[in-house]
Amino acid sequence: MSQRQQWADFVDARTTKAAVAKAKTVSAKSKAEDAFAFQCRATTLDPMPETQYRFWPGRRYAFDFAWPTQKLALEIDGGVFSGGRHTRGAGFREDCIKGAEAVILGWRVIHCLPEHVTSGEAMEWIRRAL
Repeated sequence: MSQRQQWADFVDARTTKAAVAKAKTVSAKSKAEDAFAFQCRATTLDPMPETQYRFWPGRRYAFDFAWPTQKLALEIDGGVFSGGRHTRGAGFREDCIKGAEAVILGWRVIHCLPEHVTSGEAMEWIRRAL
């Protein structure tokens, strides 16, 4: 193998590793969030939601999906039957703070489980709320 080919292989391998690492850090969405985003595109939901919308200035809290003009949000709570963060003490405490502040700021927040996304119920709730 020539030195040029070795260098090309090295650069390609590094670029691929970097792209994979970046994709893992950038996309922290769940499968259910990916599915709901797909449903929004497939059904041409209007208006389309913003994802990971930070509703509280200065805080890291974000809604999974939000329609800021309508002050409507969808939160997909995964892991509730497997001891995920939404059912453990610290995670539940943070969800309480986030939910209270959202209501104080005038938001309507619909919580659902991944099964509600899969069945289409979450989409129907959003359509009715919009």
